Amino acid sequence: YQKMDFNHWINEFSDSQEGKEQFSYWKESLKNTSIVYEKTATKAEGKNVSLKVNVSTDVIKLSEITKFNVFSILLTAFHIWIAYHNKVKYTYCTTVLANRTKKEFKDVCGCLADLAPICLEMNNCTVVELIGKTSRKIKEAVTNQEYPFIQIAANMNGSNHLAFEETAKYFIAFQNYKTRHLKLDEVDLKEIPIMKNGYKTDLSISLVQENEVIRGILEYNDQLYSKEFIKEFIEKYNFILSTMSENPTITIPTILSMI
Repeated sequence: YQKMDFNHWINEFSDSQEGKEQFSYWKESLKNTSIVYEKTATKAEGKNVSLKVNVSTDVIKLSEITKFNVFSILLTAFHIWIAYHNKVKYTYCTTVLANRTKKEFKDVCGCLADLAPICLEMNNCTVVELIGKTSRKIKEAVTNQEYPFIQIAANMNGSNHLAFEETAKYFIAFQNYKTRHLKLDEVDLKEIPIMKNGYKTDLSISLVQENEVIRGILEYNDQLYSKEFIKEFIEKYNFILSTMSENPTITIPTILSMI
């Protein structure tokens, strides 16, 4: 039933004036990239990661100096790594949003979280300028987050969202993480276990600040990425953050040439 409700909600919102305005934003924001789906692998490796102590401290200090939050800085560094690794000018990734602006959705299963695509242009700007762009992109994503990611992908590929069957299953599982007991007036709810291990992204990183340390977990598709590759990624990610923190006025092309 939830999948039926989810599809009904997608169609209803997509056809509304607000939905059309939000999709126009996403279409313009993602005009220099494309969203391509392949069937995801079920096997994945997990690795606990921690930024080096001095890097964590420097990132937190950079946040205090620039007035941009730590998340914006971490996401900016990830985009710089993408630009370096893929040798591209426009970088793209998705970030999890779990702060619905529609208050009526705050206690409804299936609408608790979604992915928001973030696209940046690696031009000849400074680190602090790029962090500012990232921060603005995040705020814009939050403002336009009601338009479902799966529908963004479907519309940009000229297809009905139901064609993305495997992806739809992933989102139903993804959106039903355990939060708190759900209460709805005059509705008798029964909890049903959901298998969540079958659908994973190829590479995902989750970081959290705990006092003066930033740590988290990195999950990756071990059929695409080797342990050596992941180790190298962590080292370069630390280097990028360290360089950003030491010299916020350094240009992005300069950082890319140093990696």
